Amino acid sequence: MQTERLLMFSIIIPVYKSYTLLKRCLNSLVQQNPRLFEVIIVDDTPPKYRQIIDLKEYRFSHKVVANYKNRGVTFSRNRGYFLARNKYCVFLDSDDTLTPNSLSYLLEMIDLHKPQIILSRCSDIYGNIVGSRMDSTISNSVSVLVDTYGKGERLVVVKKCSYKPFISSLRGHEFAGLLRYIDRNSASNVISVDLNKVTRCYHDDNINSISAGKYLHSRFKLIMKGHLVSVIYLCKFGRYFNSLKFFLRYLIYFFRIRS
Repeated sequence: MQTERLLMFSIIIPVYKSYTLLKRCLNSLVQQNPRLFEVIIVDDTPPKYRQIIDLKEYRFSHKVVANYKNRGVTFSRNRGYFLARNKYCVFLDSDDTLTPNSLSYLLEMIDLHKPQIILSRCSDIYGNIVGSRMDSTISNSVSVLVDTYGKGERLVVVKKCSYKPFISSLRGHEFAGLLRYIDRNSASNVISVDLNKVTRCYHDDNINSISAGKYLHSRFKLIMKGHLVSVIYLCKFGRYFNSLKFFLRYLIYFFRIRS
């Protein structure tokens, strides 16, 4: 019991208009051990569209905060991160769900490996792995993050440190933020859990997602900025080939905007 208290999770859930889907997300947390976690909901919905989030039916510890205006998903995740009381932060989207007992499994991984970042695989609603399968990997470098980029959706779990895990101004681009997190916090243990257990179910039904078509084009300049940040940190880590690939991605978006 003492170990569970010391390694308790803070589940951070940004919300942008997706109140109905949030209910599904919260219901999945009922299947977790309530002693292991708290929930922090950061409502990023503009005030005129905002609704009351009622959590009275749930037994787990929870907190709801609202941004004074729409600030974006990475700002909201960072805000939840700094409000978190616990050692590890789990970043969950409001339209997704956790699989049963996934927090207990993540706790086992923490006890075994003492990681600073966990990247755990996701399935679709039919139980199929989202993306390509890979071997489970443990590394004391940035290699796990870089080598698994683009291989499929992940559940991101980050140990709370002195510096924020994401770049708020990018309104996305988790990869660039995590590269900076690893650099500034000297994060030395990153693990990728693939074949052992799926911890997150990815539901592709949020019409307000930043990945949705109607929002994606408006984010091109921010995506470009995120690619450039990635170029800088990848060079710093000596991953020059990967840095070149991100620079080419930057150029692709650059010409798409100009065309």
